[in-house]
Amino acid sequence: MGLPVEILDTAGTVVAKSAISFLSPQVDNGMQGILAKAEIPAGGSVRNQEVVNARVTWNSTPKPTVPVLAVSQIGGQSFVYIAKPAGQGFVAHQIPVTLGETVGNIYPVLGGLKPGDQVIVSGLQFIAEGAPVMPLTGPPGKS
Repeated sequence: MGLPVEILDTAGTVVAKSAISFLSPQVDNGMQGILAKAEIPAGGSVRNQEVVNARVTWNSTPKPTVPVLAVSQIGGQSFVYIAKPAGQGFVAHQIPVTLGETVGNIYPVLGGLKPGDQVIVSGLQFIAEGAPVMPLTGPPGKS
C-alpha cells in the first residue's frame, strides 16, 4: 500500500501519477498476479475502463553513476579509472567496480567506488595505470 504508480502512454511518457490504494488479498493463479488499484485524478488524459501501462516503483536507492564510456571491460570484469592524489598532483588508478544495468548511457555503480572518488570519464585511450592526470574542477561540462 502506498507505493508510487506512474501511468504511461503508448510512447512511455508519464501521463498521471498516483499511489496504490488497494491490494487484493487473493492471488490469481491463472495469471500469477495480484490485483492492485490506484486512484487516478479526473480530468487527465486517462478515460474510464481504458487499459493502460503502469509502472510501480517498489524501492529506490541513490547510487553513484558513471558514463558507459568511462568503463573498461577486461576479462569479463568492469573497471574505471579514478584520479588518485600523488605528491603535488594526481595519477590514474584503475579499480574494479560492480555495475547495474545501463539506464540510457550510464551505469549505476553497485560497488567499488568510495565517496569522494573522482572518476576519469574521458581520454581513456591515452591513460594507463600511474599516468599523471589533472581533474577538472566545478560541475561537469562547466570547466
